[in-house]
Amino acid sequence: MSVRQAVITGRASAYLNDMWVANTPLDRVALVARHVPPRSQWPEGVQYVKGRLAERDLVRGTAMSTTSPLRTFFDVARFDGFAHALVIADWLAKHGGCAPERLRTLVEIQPTFPGKVAARFAAQHVSTRPDSAPESYARGLLLAAGITDVQVNVWVLGRKYRVDLLVNGWLVIEIDGWIKYDGETYGKTDEQLMKEKQRQNEIENDRFKVLRFSPRYLEERPDKFIATVRKWLAKGY
Repeated sequence: MSVRQAVITGRASAYLNDMWVANTPLDRVALVARHVPPRSQWPEGVQYVKGRLAERDLVRGTAMSTTSPLRTFFDVARFDGFAHALVIADWLAKHGGCAPERLRTLVEIQPTFPGKVAARFAAQHVSTRPDSAPESYARGLLLAAGITDVQVNVWVLGRKYRVDLLVNGWLVIEIDGWIKYDGETYGKTDEQLMKEKQRQNEIENDRFKVLRFSPRYLEERPDKFIATVRKWLAKGY
């Protein structure tokens, strides 16, 4: 069995199909194949999954093919769990033409498969409101930790500012990518920092607490992220 004859699935498929992906380490690329070679013949960094894919589950490429966005969602749920599956689910709802109710139906009509519980949970919480993979991933981590009162892209101070996540009605979580401070995309770095500081001061003066995290922090230190949120929730409003 040649690697070129197999079909890429999981998060690697999501990358290749320009879907949202949380950039946690991807130690193995999952490949679907009708005939799986002995494990001793697997190339390093490759995991084979035995399966027969319908044409609707394929995106054919010149060199290699990938699974369809929907099949990719199922396999991400299988290999990576709920938080990563929620990232894919939100992308499907927002950009992939799959309405939330439709996604829930598609999950339920699937025969039992490894990861169906995670896929079902993701479909239950899917939203079109996130604007990026890190926002979806942060929400997934919170929900997986049992922190369920999480609103996405909420307006505060009337409609002056919109915050990424709002937990329990008062704890603001902002996910800041470095592009915001690259000195080009949003203007000069010092000016952008001053704007963000003024924005945060106004929000906190209105009785909110603001926590800021980078996407990399979420990806590399998810446990610390949850611990920090729990600490502030324990302090109370």
